[in-house]
Amino acid sequence: MRTALLVSLMMTFAVATELPAQSKRTKKSDTQKTQKAPKDDKKTAKDKVIRALDKFRKSKAKTKSKSWRTRLPQPPVQRFNPKLQYLWYLDTSVGPLVITLLPEAAPNHVSSVIFLSRCGFYNGLQFPRVLTGFMAQGGSPSNTLSGDPGYTMDGEFLTKQKHDKPGALSAANSGPGTDGSQFFLTFVPTPHLDDLHTVHGFVTEGTKTLKAIESRGVEKDGQTLKEKVTILRTWIRVIDAPKKVESSDDKK
Repeated sequence: MRTALLVSLMMTFAVATELPAQSKRTKKSDTQKTQKAPKDDKKTAKDKVIRALDKFRKSKAKTKSKSWRTRLPQPPVQRFNPKLQYLWYLDTSVGPLVITLLPEAAPNHVSSVIFLSRCGFYNGLQFPRVLTGFMAQGGSPSNTLSGDPGYTMDGEFLTKQKHDKPGALSAANSGPGTDGSQFFLTFVPTPHLDDLHTVHGFVTEGTKTLKAIESRGVEKDGQTLKEKVTILRTWIRVIDAPKKVESSDDKK
């Protein structure tokens, strides 16, 4: 009798101490889980820029410590084949984006984006600053709008690329010579940023995702974001550049 009563009390106590609701809170939803980048296709795997940056990454980048995102070496600037295009894919918690990089405008910045993406640097980072009618900023190693990957760069304005349309990928900085891993994506043309921030790509797929990011923004700095968009994973794909169509003026 006593034994049966003791067993009954132990079972009751065990059930009472289980907190399934708490365990559910600590588990990330499927939309918030970071994932590995897909395997390179043959063209990407054989690309000279990709192979050179991967060789540098494997020999120089140490990614096992907790602070590895702030201790990376600056990758060597690459020489890009104008017959190829480099696409930066971002899977976010609100949808996918594809950004066509502009190595002719900013070879250092594009080399850096490819290197950091191949390191898995951006996976799991957030957009901690999203201002409606302006832009979304991400790439901070600590998600605090501060910090760099362990190196900084000067701005690049080789082609004088402008912030002339939505979806510009541009380098965030705190002044000349402080470009690093942080970037922003514009929601509207922002000509007041021309010649101050380096444009090194444009969103070419994912306008709905860009609008979804903006819809989660605030009107001004200092206001709290109701939801922070997370970058789940990024990767690079190399494709042939589209052939330029000659105009009648070019043929004359």
